[in-house]
Amino acid sequence: MEAEGTITFKLVPAGSSAHLRESKVRVRAYFDYDPKQDKHIPCKEAGLSFSKRDILHIVAQDDPFWWQARREGDRSMRAGLIPSRQLQERRIAAQRAEGKAKAKAKSPGGCAPSSATRVKMIHYDAAESEEFDREEVATYEEVARLYPRPGLPRPVVLIGPPGVGRNELKRRLVAIDPDKFRSPVPMTSRPPRPGEVDGRDYQFVDRSKLHELAEAGQLVEHGEYKGHMYGTPLEDVRTLVNAGYVVIVNPHYQALKYLRCAELKPYVIFIEPPPLALLKESRAAAHATSTFDADTTRPFTEEELKKMLKSSQRIQYHYSHCFDEVIVNDVLSSAFTRLMDAIQRLESEPLWVPASWVQ
Repeated sequence: MEAEGTITFKLVPAGSSAHLRESKVRVRAYFDYDPKQDKHIPCKEAGLSFSKRDILHIVAQDDPFWWQARREGDRSMRAGLIPSRQLQERRIAAQRAEGKAKAKAKSPGGCAPSSATRVKMIHYDAAESEEFDREEVATYEEVARLYPRPGLPRPVVLIGPPGVGRNELKRRLVAIDPDKFRSPVPMTSRPPRPGEVDGRDYQFVDRSKLHELAEAGQLVEHGEYKGHMYGTPLEDVRTLVNAGYVVIVNPHYQALKYLRCAELKPYVIFIEPPPLALLKESRAAAHATSTFDADTTRPFTEEELKKMLKSSQRIQYHYSHCFDEVIVNDVLSSAFTRLMDAIQRLESEPLWVPASWVQ
C-alpha cells in the first residue's frame, strides 16, 4: 500500500504546557510494527516501533496516513510516526485479498474439507469458516482506564477452542468460593434427565420461549443439539452482576458480540492449549476425556488435539483484539492459579478498556 505526499509533523515543545495541547487519545494496537521494515514510511528514523497490545498515546492525527504517537508511560517523551488507522486497514485488506487469491489458486476445484464432528456443549450450527469470513479489521482501539467498581464486579468470560478446559476452570472457580463466583444456569428445551434439578442444572423451558428470547437478541449464545435448543439468557448475567457476584461464563466465541459491551464491561480471557507434545502429555496425565463426542468417556485422539490447536489459532487470529489476557492451559492447576491472579488484578487495579465504556 503506497502512502505518498506531504507529511504534516506536529512539533511539541519540551515545556510542561505542551501537554495541554496534545491529544489525550490513547489506543491499543492490534498489530506489530517495525518502521525499519516499512518501505513506505517517509522517514524510517522518525518511525515508532511497537508490539501488539501496546498502549500508545496519540500526539497528532493531522495526517491521513501517518499519526504521531509515543508509547504510554515512555519517559523519553519521543513521539514517532505510526501508520494511521486508515492506512493500516487498507494494508490488512490488501494482504487478506492477496491471501485469498493465493488460496483460491491452489484449490481450483473449490473443494472445502468436510465439516468437523459436532462438539459437545457447543450449540452453534453456523459454520465456523463463515463467521471468520465476516471478521472486522482490527488495527487500533481507543482505550481509557477503568477503575474497579465496588459492589459491581466485571464478568469474566473464558473463550477458547472446544476441549481446552474452560468448563473445568469455571467449575473450580465456583467450587472454591460459591459466595463470590457464579455462573448463569442455561436454558434448554429438552426434558430433565434423572437427577437433574430445574434451576440448578438447567432451566427447563418450552422451545417457544427460547425462540422468543433468541429473536429478541436476549440470549448470550444459543443453538440446537440433538434436536433440543439451548441458550444462556443475557438477563441472567445482568442479574448476577447487579447482585455483586463475579460472573463466570465460557461461551462460544460468537457470544462476544453480545457480551463485549459497555453495559457489562467483561474481562475476556482466552484459554490457549499448549503445543501438541505438551498437550498430549498433560491430557494423558490428567486422564482427560474427549469433548468431541457427548456419549463417550474415551481420551482425546491425536486428531482431536490437532483440531483443538487449529481452532485455537483461527480464533486468536480473528478475535484476539477482544481478549484482555491469554492463559495457556498446560497444567490445569497452574492455569487455575494464573486465572485467580488475573481476577485479583481485575478487582484491584485500573485496567485499559474501550474508551466508550467509561464515557
